[in-house]
Amino acid sequence: MPNKVATIVLSQVNLKDIPLIQGDVVAVDKGCELLLKKKHKITYAVGDFDSILPIYFKKLESLKVPFQKFPKVKDQSDAELALNWTIEQGYDQIRIIGFTGGRLDHYQAIIQMLFRFQKKDITLLTRQQSIRYLDQGTYQLHQEKPERYFSVFTLSSAMVSIQDCLYPISKQKLTVKDTFTLSNEWVENRDVKLTIHAGEILLYRTTLT
Repeated sequence: MPNKVATIVLSQVNLKDIPLIQGDVVAVDKGCELLLKKKHKITYAVGDFDSILPIYFKKLESLKVPFQKFPKVKDQSDAELALNWTIEQGYDQIRIIGFTGGRLDHYQAIIQMLFRFQKKDITLLTRQQSIRYLDQGTYQLHQEKPERYFSVFTLSSAMVSIQDCLYPISKQKLTVKDTFTLSNEWVENRDVKLTIHAGEILLYRTTLT
């Protein structure tokens, strides 16, 4: 069976992000507006809808888009509500777009969500970067055009080895304070071998732009 893919569209989405959408679309709060303007199909909408113009909320209703509206005062962010719903539906791959360009605390919360959910099938995407959570194991990182850089960080602690790259390391302890794993590079079109001996990391992949 083909993978079941969903894209969560957050409030900071813009027109240039639209090509990043794959599969079913879960629209969050103001993320609905651009999709409705472009007549893009929405599978499900969620949030407190405090930042969406009333005309677009009415359009959601008139189009009979399934949605769930939450109170503004709540313990979870709109993004968390969307991610919870998407995971519950059993999607094999989840893409999240429209999370940059706004409040930095919201951006930090999205990053930390990857550590809390601890799922490898969730990818944060911009036009220049992707971010994934990875835990213990060995991974082959193939360089996709036009990628150039990759970085690894942890929000807890980890021990990692990175081979067949510009800056190799072997069984190096990595903590939340460390930044020496910024901007590593592929060499000679070889796959990079990344081993996480202990702990968990975030893997950033960056294009040439």
